[in-house]
Amino acid sequence: MDRVRWRLLSWGTAFILWVRRRFTPAGWLVLSLLGVSALVGFDTYKNLAYQIFTFSLALLLLAVPFEFFFRPRLFVRRTLPRFGTAGQPLPYALEVETTGQAVPAMTLTEVLPAALPGFEEFRSAAGGYWFDRWTGITRWLRLVEGSRGASAAPMALPDLPAKTTADVEGRLVPGGRGRIVLPGLEAWRPDPLGLFNARAFLSAPQSVLVLPRRYPVPRVELSGKRRYQQGGVSLSSSVGESQEFVSLRDYRPGDPPRKLHWKSLAKTGKLIVKEYQDEYFVRHALILDTFGAPPPEVFEEAVSAAASFACSVLTQESLLDLLFVGAEAYCFTAGRGQGGP
Repeated sequence: MDRVRWRLLSWGTAFILWVRRRFTPAGWLVLSLLGVSALVGFDTYKNLAYQIFTFSLALLLLAVPFEFFFRPRLFVRRTLPRFGTAGQPLPYALEVETTGQAVPAMTLTEVLPAALPGFEEFRSAAGGYWFDRWTGITRWLRLVEGSRGASAAPMALPDLPAKTTADVEGRLVPGGRGRIVLPGLEAWRPDPLGLFNARAFLSAPQSVLVLPRRYPVPRVELSGKRRYQQGGVSLSSSVGESQEFVSLRDYRPGDPPRKLHWKSLAKTGKLIVKEYQDEYFVRHALILDTFGAPPPEVFEEAVSAAASFACSVLTQESLLDLLFVGAEAYCFTAGRGQGGP
């Protein structure tokens, strides 16, 4: 029975989304007239509602075929930031170029991953009162709202002459952490009657990495004792506090510019850093336990809390080990000299 409910709700949601995107407000009015007149005007001998039905149907039959003639020749290119944050607006620039004839004004929207829950997710979700357990509607709406990966505002594109370029500002609001895949954009334009939105797909595959939501937390003063770390210099920045010179080595991201060996740079053309005696560090650890099966929203809040504390710890004079423990254990070290490309 749950599979039947899930399939009906999936089909119904997909159909409602299709109708909402395809028909304009005037198109919704014509659809409403079509449905009402079909119910009331079934008996053509008692009323004239069938005439409204015929007229509404004729308008829709004239508007829908406009889809097959809408083929804008556009090339789009996004300029996305390197990272985004869950729940925070992510502005970006969009460059639109006409590759053929002039194009009329239209609306551009991002193609976002589908947010419909799967069957196992729907079945395992807890039901509420008896109506929800029988129909599953409230449970379904809650899952759809929670699984929404991102939302994007529509972008208005003005009339463009042939062989021209226009810059449009876009905005994306990530719903959660992870990688958002953007396969392309959709161009929308209503038909001459203003009832039906024709659609054209514009390929522009890109992706953006979304970091967990972070909360303001007080700076934590962690106690600890400076100890010698195995590997010492090579583990951190290989540039210690001691003034005893050891050797030269290649530059690593995070090394201070004051330790550059300028003579070697002049000879080799590469960044070379002076290496000193091993140094001692205070080392802390932040552990995120992924064992067990908490509700998804609880786990995401735990990830956000861990990220908030990781960002608040000063790592200039200490090392912070990020430990992720689940089926396997992963350790990533943050601190001076641990920066990556």
